[in-house]
Amino acid sequence: MPFEIPSFDLSQLEQWLNPEYLPLLIGGVVIILLLFFIMQYYSRVMLLKRMVRRYARQRKKKYNGERLIEKIDKKRKIETNNFKGLKGKGKKLVKGFFKHKYNELKYCTILKTRGKFRFKGKQCLIQIEKEKKEHIKKENYNSAKHFIRLCDKYDCLDQFILYLHELPEQLLQDQIFEYYIADHDATITYIIK
Repeated sequence: MPFEIPSFDLSQLEQWLNPEYLPLLIGGVVIILLLFFIMQYYSRVMLLKRMVRRYARQRKKKYNGERLIEKIDKKRKIETNNFKGLKGKGKKLVKGFFKHKYNELKYCTILKTRGKFRFKGKQCLIQIEKEKKEHIKKENYNSAKHFIRLCDKYDCLDQFILYLHELPEQLLQDQIFEYYIADHDATITYIIK
């Protein structure tokens, strides 16, 4: 039997555009759009939660800060505590760790600062507060390259690796997390901007 195209009758369209059915039609479209946006929002939230859980699993296995410090102890040129004092393989490990932590902090910040039905474009900044006489000098760091500069400037590679290892958990629990560098009289902390 050949396929027949159903005929369209204008009287059916006029029936649906009748003033009695028009509010129902508009209400149905609004409800469908609202449900679509709510489902889209919650699917995005679930994606963020899944990414944060994935990064937490990787933090325990592949990107563990304590194990990384043990590995790079053997790959130092001299007894230094900065990025410049590492050999090639050690630099590669630390760069990979910093890139991973930058991405993890990005997802944790988005998940933590989301509104009821929208996502706010906020960033987690690592901040150094250095006390000089009477005023406090603040420096912000927010990428893997900036993390390397911070470690070179303040000679705090091991301490900063441990700080980044613990930071995502503290960020999700909304706790203040600081680390004091005694040699330079500076404090590492984070802010969300």
